[in-house]
Amino acid sequence: MLASAATVVIKSGSITYDPISVPAGLHKIGVPFQQGTQTVTVRRGNIQVMSGTGATPISDNIQLYNGNIVA
Repeated sequence: MLASAATVVIKSGSITYDPISVPAGLHKIGVPFQQGTQTVTVRRGNIQVMSGTGATPISDNIQLYNGNIVA
């Protein structure tokens, strides 16, 4: 939740989306996912006030998982 207005920049994989101006409060922002690392940066003016990167990159290499227990 933003205490005051800010600019949000989302990078999904190799694509950096246009900055989004967001007023104070709680907001939902959506962009299409791309393969790779997901990063969100919050700026006020030219100052970066927060940044975060997802723990697991998005991948198209899905591993088959078998939840059966073999005794």
